[in-house]
Amino acid sequence: MKNVDILYLTSLLIMGVVAVSILFGASLPYMTAYVVVPLLIISMYCKRKVVKSPISGIDFCLVVIFIYEIINPLLVANHEVALYRGLFVPAAILVYYLMRKTIVRNDTVIYYLFSGLLLLCSIVIIISFLFFTATIEDGGFGLNELISLRYLFSPMSVLINDWGLLLLLLLPSPLLIVVRIPDRLRLYPLALFTIGLYALILTFSRGAYIAVMVLLLSMHILAKIYRLKIIRFSRKSLITLLVLFIIALYPIRKPLFEMLPHNTSVSQKMSTNGRIDQWSRSLDVIKEQPLFGVGASGFKQANKIISDKNQIPYTIKVTNSYLQIFVEKGIVGIILYGLLIVMIVYLIVCRIRQKDNDDKKFANIIISSLFIAMGVKEFGFSTLFDNQFVFLVFTMWLFIVAHSSSRLFVSKRRILDIAIIVVMMIYLFSFYFYSITHKYINLNQRGVAMTHISNKKQANELFSTIDTAKINSPVVFSNLALLLVTEQDTINYKQFALGVAPLLYDSMRIDSIITFTQRASDIAPCESLFLQNLGWLYILKGNYTDAMASFNHAMAVNPANYNNMLSLGLCLEFLQNKNAAEQYYSKAIAASPFITESIFFNDYIKRDSISAYTVVQNAKTIIEKDSLNIISRSKLAKLYMFLNEQNKANIILADVVKKLPNLNRAWLMLGDIHIANGNLTESKVCYQKAHLLDKVDRLVLYRLYKIYSIKKDKACLDYYKKMLDVTKSNTYMSIYFKSVYSYSHIAQETFPYNAQEYFSPMIELN
Repeated sequence: MKNVDILYLTSLLIMGVVAVSILFGASLPYMTAYVVVPLLIISMYCKRKVVKSPISGIDFCLVVIFIYEIINPLLVANHEVALYRGLFVPAAILVYYLMRKTIVRNDTVIYYLFSGLLLLCSIVIIISFLFFTATIEDGGFGLNELISLRYLFSPMSVLINDWGLLLLLLLPSPLLIVVRIPDRLRLYPLALFTIGLYALILTFSRGAYIAVMVLLLSMHILAKIYRLKIIRFSRKSLITLLVLFIIALYPIRKPLFEMLPHNTSVSQKMSTNGRIDQWSRSLDVIKEQPLFGVGASGFKQANKIISDKNQIPYTIKVTNSYLQIFVEKGIVGIILYGLLIVMIVYLIVCRIRQKDNDDKKFANIIISSLFIAMGVKEFGFSTLFDNQFVFLVFTMWLFIVAHSSSRLFVSKRRILDIAIIVVMMIYLFSFYFYSITHKYINLNQRGVAMTHISNKKQANELFSTIDTAKINSPVVFSNLALLLVTEQDTINYKQFALGVAPLLYDSMRIDSIITFTQRASDIAPCESLFLQNLGWLYILKGNYTDAMASFNHAMAVNPANYNNMLSLGLCLEFLQNKNAAEQYYSKAIAASPFITESIFFNDYIKRDSISAYTVVQNAKTIIEKDSLNIISRSKLAKLYMFLNEQNKANIILADVVKKLPNLNRAWLMLGDIHIANGNLTESKVCYQKAHLLDKVDRLVLYRLYKIYSIKKDKACLDYYKKMLDVTKSNTYMSIYFKSVYSYSHIAQETFPYNAQEYFSPMIELN
């Protein structure tokens, strides 16, 4: 019995440590391999005389799902990413079996663990919200604009919608403690429930709000059906907490009112329409690999290809967990998880029909209501398979559902032990490959960090330790290519447009860059960045046929890429095809009107001012065809400003920021208009808003630098100069590649060396 107690307490401690570690960003696969697996092995050999531990249908479902989740990455195209991104699911299932072996039927400790996590998460949300509101107010926004800015609110770098499901999963735990403590202590779990509910409200997630209402409504209906008293607190306690809750809601009453359906904002409408569009696209993605799906994280890449080709907005989430299972795990996956859902529903029905005492019925009603609410929540968002902590909590709830019911499929303990041994062996085998990928991702990340501080020597040393035979990541090969790019790899675009071919200094090094870039493009043929780099590399080699082929291929996979349009235009000018070049320049400026502030456009005006202004007029005509789109109207305002039609631009921008206040470039343009009118104070406020909305937009930092240059504020000048220096690269591609391929991209993203500088708005520091 002593051994049992030690194992039991150790397991509780381990699970608490694992849960908190995962919440704060630790890797669940690593925690499982080095902590949970050893404890499972110990539990296999401990001789215990405990209550017989039966096996439920959920046990068998999870074993089959575990095996499929390990095999699935081998059956999809992007198997390296699929394993790396999806191994947390088998890891969480191993935690389930640790609980299965050590905790048995004692689920009360899980409620206390969840209650502690609920308090911790609530404190994180509330404190983060206070800092967030202070930040947006310092940036010039008010609480009434919070809904449009809520996407910026991501405590601990976790999406606020993901926090909604996380809090929902933890919220019922204090209520489950109520029936297990004396009456005099019941106020404490009720207070904790109230704090958790308030934190959930601060997520401003409509899906979370609906899920909580479903939770409470389901509890009420089931309590009525089974004639059970669901309110087990004194009236005085309830009234006191209700009054405090309402007082706490008062400061956020305006954004809460905006969340109501009859007062839907433009951003909310765009969000709703975007979800419906995503669901439709999910069905298109699954057509390519219906049986086994595209693998974990595969939707992100597939959806980017569709978004680029069809010129529609891109998001990385499926926004529906049921569809995500179908898309990422295929028909086989949806059948397996469907069986798990059927088993959960069966056991929930068994729970609420049991002839137990009122306390057990109370717990059964709450747990049943939680799974119903969660099922509703994940219909409009996809958090369960994107957040490893949420999935870990979900598997713990599965344990409670499966092993607190008297209606179980009983079998011998030896079967469970054999199943766990097989599962552990398979997991450790997969973890070996996971750890290799993890190692190279870290090396790549450190190498990228070195390039940000211009330490290419150390970056080369780090990348040289990556075994390219063991990986299949296009990002690594692209990074290996770009590490070879030097400052002498520049092209005089102005002369090139006039028909002067660029000079080639180091043919062997350029050949090496081409080899690595071509390898990256072969692995990911729909990434236009690789194709664009290849095009300029071929131009430097004098191979204009292959250069045009690369640019045209890039246009086929991403017709809206303005950098590629400009590259094609310059190439066509070089080949004396001025009319075709004008068409591409017009489309590029329609896609990104801030090109008019670039060195490229300055050179264009100097060599052919009539053609340059014709291109702007053509771009304006293109945008006006889509003038009902609020993003297009913002772009149109920029062209009006270029054509010195400030009043038209001002009217458009005032309407744009009123309807959609989270467009940072719209605020930047309003600041420019105030500068032109001599109003430095208003322009500063607009630029600060633009900076809050996009911290890495160098153009906004440059505008703030110019304001303090006018004011001759040396301290602020030095600050913004430093900010411009440390924000040299376009971080969008690094974020994108990190999300899709797990590897982040290098600071020098393009070839030639001066490509970004030439096509981007000019930034000249005195």
